[in-house]
Amino acid sequence: MLLEDLRKVAGIVAREIYKSLGRGTWKELSIGEGGDLTTEMDLMAEELVIHGLEELGHSFVLVSEESGERVFGRNPEFTVFLDPIDGTSNAIRGIPISSTSISVSRRGRRLKDVEIGVIRDIFSKEEFYSVKGKGAYFNESRVLVEERGIEIASVYPYGIDEEDLSTIRRIKKVRLLGSISLETCYVALGRLDAVLIPKEKMRTIDLSASYLFSVESGSFVSNFHLEEIGNLEISPKIRTSLIVSSSETSARRILSNG
Repeated sequence: MLLEDLRKVAGIVAREIYKSLGRGTWKELSIGEGGDLTTEMDLMAEELVIHGLEELGHSFVLVSEESGERVFGRNPEFTVFLDPIDGTSNAIRGIPISSTSISVSRRGRRLKDVEIGVIRDIFSKEEFYSVKGKGAYFNESRVLVEERGIEIASVYPYGIDEEDLSTIRRIKKVRLLGSISLETCYVALGRLDAVLIPKEKMRTIDLSASYLFSVESGSFVSNFHLEEIGNLEISPKIRTSLIVSSSETSARRILSNG
């Protein structure tokens, strides 16, 4: 079963990266497809995913934040969207908030086309996975978000202006954890009330697995204009603003002028 294979591969990545954290300096190698620096750690994780899926007998197209698009095997069964390490800087510095994010689609390349998503916390080994139409799961337990207000939120302040600041000031407690996949899942669990990215800075490939998890858990997901983002192509080069909250009501309330 593909879900179980993806879970197995994500588990291997988390285990091997965690084991390697004490090895010393990780070199910065090049600029990745998404525009950020690619490190040895990122490439190690990517190769673990490729090798793991090939060992399990799969042919696939890989779209990765690090190396772009590649084909493995003669007759690809599906497309894999990969952020090998979401929170590379955290992992390198020993900050225990980092994950690997893998999602799959057999039909299209939009966020709403993703059929399976798996996110594995590298440090805690917590696992978040979702299957389109069948729900979101945290360590085997079904997750359904509970509606609530926004008191504590993760906010990414890149390029914000005065209008954005007025929105952020309505939040009692602001955080920035550095792994968007985990942070969006935390909204469904109630660890965070929202994730806010006011400007178009978030790559859609970074959202591919967590978007499905959010939708399947019942979380509200949109851009900062409260517009649906499911039709966006998954790519290291396409970016969007973002709000994830427990409900549309809470999202509208925090974005309102009143």
